[in-house]
Parts: sequence; C-alpha cells; structure tokens
Amino acid sequence: MDPQWKAKYKDEIRQYGPLPAGFIVREAPEQKGVPEYGVQPKGNTDFISATEHPLSTPGSITFKAVMTKPDAELRIDPPVMDPPIIYMPASWKWTYEADCVQAVAQSLINDGVKTTASQVFAAWQSAQNTEDKNKDQDKDEEMDTLYHPSDRGVLSVFDQEGQAARLARVFGRGLIIIAPEVKKRADWDSVYQYLPSKRPIVRSRWSVGLQEDLRPIIMGCIPTHRFPDNVAQGPRWYIMTPSPDMKQYLASKPDPNLYQRLGFSDQKQLEWAIFALHRSITLGSVPSLNDGLTRQWLQQYAAYLRSGKYGTKGFAFDPKKPAEGVDGTFINFTAISIWILWADAGSNLRTYADQWDAAVVARLNTRNNLNQTTWAEFPAAVTAMQFKK
Repeated sequence: MDPQWKAKYKDEIRQYGPLPAGFIVREAPEQKGVPEYGVQPKGNTDFISATEHPLSTPGSITFKAVMTKPDAELRIDPPVMDPPIIYMPASWKWTYEADCVQAVAQSLINDGVKTTASQVFAAWQSAQNTEDKNKDQDKDEEMDTLYHPSDRGVLSVFDQEGQAARLARVFGRGLIIIAPEVKKRADWDSVYQYLPSKRPIVRSRWSVGLQEDLRPIIMGCIPTHRFPDNVAQGPRWYIMTPSPDMKQYLASKPDPNLYQRLGFSDQKQLEWAIFALHRSITLGSVPSLNDGLTRQWLQQYAAYLRSGKYGTKGFAFDPKKPAEGVDGTFINFTAISIWILWADAGSNLRTYADQWDAAVVARLNTRNNLNQTTWAEFPAAVTAMQFKK
C-alpha cells in the first residue's frame, strides 16, 4: 500500500490530469499525508511549490506563470504532420468520464454535432454487433493502426481507442488523443512517477485509422495498468475542455481582409495559396518555414501571381527579402493547419482539401489499375492541384 500522500497524489492525477513537465512531487513538509507539487523554472532560483495539483483551479492560479511551455513540439514528418495542437497544460481542463462511449458522445456534443448520448450509444452498439459478426483479426489490427507512421509500432493504442475513432467518424469527426507518450503496456504507470525525468511527455497525437480529412474531436487518456493495489486496469478517458483562449484559437479563420493586405485578388485566391503551401510543406516539397516567414511566403507568392508568370516561370521564395508594407499579421504553419482542419463543410479550405485528397487517390488508382476509366478520371481530379484564378 502506498503512503497516504502518494495515494492522494495518484488520486489527484486521475482527477485533474497528468503533471506538466518539470514538476516534482513529495510529501508536504508541514502537512503530513499531503502531496506537495513543485517546480523550479529555468533561469530562476526560486522553487515554486503548493499542495494543490497544478491543473486544479487553485493550482492553475499558483503555477500559471510556469506552465507556458509544452512537453513536446510539433513534428512535421512528410507526408504526415502531427495534429496542429501543441498540448499546453494551462489551456485544457481534464474531466474524467467513466465510460469511453460517453466521453465520445460528450466530446461530439461539445464540438457542435447535433446528436444525443443515446444516439451515440446506439451507433456504438450497432458497430460492435457488426464487428463481432465480421471478426477478422488481421482486419482488426489494420483498423487499430495509428494514423501517423512515426507512431505505429512505437506508441500504445489504448483499449477501446479503435472503436472510439470509428464511432467519431460515424458522426463526421476525426479523433485526436492527448495522452502520456507510452510505448508499451508495462510503461503505463510511469505517468505516476514523482520525478519529471521518469515521467513520459504528454502530447497530442492522431488516433487510429484515417485522420486529417475530418474536423477532429479531442479526448484525453491516462493509461493505467496496475493502479490501485496492483490490479490490472484499462485506460481512463477524459473530456478535454479548452480554455477560452484555446477555444478562440481553434475557431480562428483567415481574416476576411487578409487577402488585400497580402496582395491577393480575392479571399478565394488567398485560401487556395494557403492550402497549397500547407500541403507542400506536409508532403516535403517545400521546406518548413520559421514562424516569421509564412506571411512573407504568401506575400511573395501573391506578387508572383500578379506578375503573370504563373505557368511560365516557377516561383522561388526569397527568405531574405523583407516584407512589403507595414502589415504585421502573424501567420505560422500551426495557424494555417488549424484553419484547414477546422474549416466548415463547404468552405473553400475544406473544398480544396477534399479535392486535393481526391486527386491523390485518382493518381494511385491510375497507377494500380491500368484501364481507360481510371485514366479518364485522373485529369479532372488533378485540377485541384492547379492554381485557382
């Protein structure tokens, strides 16, 4: 049995979420049986401590100034990018939900999906019945493969995660998981370690199956293997509620006047350029741009289009060329990723995404099926990759 303070610490992790990077835990010197959380910011000699979990309401106030950096940065591994949500502990509230299906249902409802918990449960049960009838081990393993190639065979796929991802797709949503980065089931309890060097980082990742093509819901997971009392348990699922600032960020869209300030002819032309740049970086055909260069690239590309050289001379970005005008709009890769992934159905950005994906599929079909039908479909589909005037 754990001492009282350790047992309370584990309970608080389960209630409020995993500790942010850098925090240590010990028994409070002046309060026997109570955990004390502490952190020493880099470049600061003061050790900040409190008996409140950093993600609890009082703890978030005490530690607000030191929870400004993520555990992990965004990866861009062509041809797949990480979810454009760099997990910042202070930007999310973890709410435990005892049932995974209920966590999916509430996450869908919170994201604006017009449904009810009973409808989600009915869809879950229908999917379970279908999977039971068509049980195929190889197919199940393929369906439960993590979307990002760099995560496959490396990170754990949590119990019920595959069903949760497929259920989200039934309601037109993808699935992003925020969780400790654990590689095998035996490591699951490392989230409860007292020293930061022994705890896994916490980051967002794509779930299993096809992702990136639908607006996602975001769920949290804390994998638990032997806690409490060495009894094997499964993962704990959480509803993730964004802070007001994060909620506003996820809802952001290109400024309707941005196209004029950057020199494009209209908003549609700007949004096509944004999407083309995003996919080019994701696919590795354009190097990643430092945060300050994304706006510069778009501004230079708009000038290239105005020059009339499109189709006759290639575009070459000059990172040393200073920005024109006085527009201080800040745009980076993460921001345009949010604009695209959270774009409304029928919007320009969502339409371009669907058309581009269809062109890639048509290209593959043309190579895999050497017949006239697939070839006839390809030229029409590939126009998605051409400039929209």
